[in-house]
Amino acid sequence: MMIHHDKKNGTFHLNNGNISYIFTIFRQKHPVHLYWGQAIHDPQPHHFLALQEQTYEAHKGSLEALPLEYPGYGNTSFHSPAYHVQLPNGSTVTDLHYRDHTIYAGKPLLKGLPATYIEEEGEAETLEVALWDSVTNLQVILLYTIYRDYNAIVRSTRFVNHGTDSLELWRVLSTSTPFFPGNYEWLHLPGGWGRERFLERFPLYTGEHNIESRRGTSSHQQNPFLALLEKESTEHRG
Repeated sequence: MMIHHDKKNGTFHLNNGNISYIFTIFRQKHPVHLYWGQAIHDPQPHHFLALQEQTYEAHKGSLEALPLEYPGYGNTSFHSPAYHVQLPNGSTVTDLHYRDHTIYAGKPLLKGLPATYIEEEGEAETLEVALWDSVTNLQVILLYTIYRDYNAIVRSTRFVNHGTDSLELWRVLSTSTPFFPGNYEWLHLPGGWGRERFLERFPLYTGEHNIESRRGTSSHQQNPFLALLEKESTEHRG
């Protein structure tokens, strides 16, 4: 298996022998990121968890201190929200908590949407983590797929309204990925006709950075790709 669940620590470890992606259900409520990088074959999650507990307590129980896997809006998390929902009464506050999860072979299709795919079930494994807001009965399912032969984690998110009221989705992202502080550079691929996918690279500084295409689709003017690099990274190392 490429996806392992440690019931004792509440951690999930996606590992194909080359890369590892690890997160935990912090205090049985919030998915919190722990690690993403070169494969860890014998992880000791208690070291990661101890650090998160210390940080959380030092910030007097504020979610702002935690690297959340899918931050919301209106609670003690001040991260840029991955989703934003308006209730019928005008409130935009939701609080998703972990409910359950499923692990299975393969990768689901995203109906009506372009997506990566598999040709046989053994090429990938998928983890679905179900989060629930008890006030609105909104269910949010985080999907993580790891490939056997490719060093990639594929993410998507599904919203299901189990309540009786209509909800208005203001913002829904496929993924939100926290990175620990580092000396990064940002690389993306702007361009034009006859000059597609030009490499543009600059230091990552404090603030918000966006790339987008306003043509209603990706295009030669802007490709939906970015990479975070160490400053000394080249095409051959880093």
